[in-house]
Amino acid sequence: MGEEDDSNAIVRPVETWERGRDFLVIQTPEDDAELRRKEIHRREAMAAELNYADETAGISKTYDREGRYNCGRCNKAYEGKCLVVVQSDGRTAIKVDLEAGSCRYWERICAGDAEAWRLYASIGLAAYAIAANGVGWGCHRCPWARRAYEPDDMGRSLYCTKGNARVDSMGCCAINGATAVPIDEDGNPI
Repeated sequence: MGEEDDSNAIVRPVETWERGRDFLVIQTPEDDAELRRKEIHRREAMAAELNYADETAGISKTYDREGRYNCGRCNKAYEGKCLVVVQSDGRTAIKVDLEAGSCRYWERICAGDAEAWRLYASIGLAAYAIAANGVGWGCHRCPWARRAYEPDDMGRSLYCTKGNARVDSMGCCAINGATAVPIDEDGNPI
């Protein structure tokens, strides 16, 4: 085996998206099969990088049909604490806000999905936050979402100006821009 010849290698394309002064991606009014193919790939990237989920993208058990994504309805919440997210000491579980708290590890409660005291994610890594609205999160509450020019084949009627794809109004991701309550390094409201 010697050095590999890369002269015939296929080079991946890198998209450049048109952005406004606010650096948000500008939605294109055109719609065709090629755009929808690209949007599928963009949602897959959002699922892998930002924990985005809807009924057909991402991990299905991390999709909340109610669009709240609140700790009180999360499989990783137990007795008012999180089984995954820790305080600044790196070992004490955070107390969660059951109504409006959430993080990127949210998943539907499922009796067949056993959990454990993992206690390995910091508040920053988990993107734990408490929604100031007192209700929760979801694309329908996110300031990055806009009404799509038209829904796609799956009925996604919102357009994400961060991920450049149509999204489910009840979907959500780790960079949801809804206003959050200020919290301290241990996850407590300030």
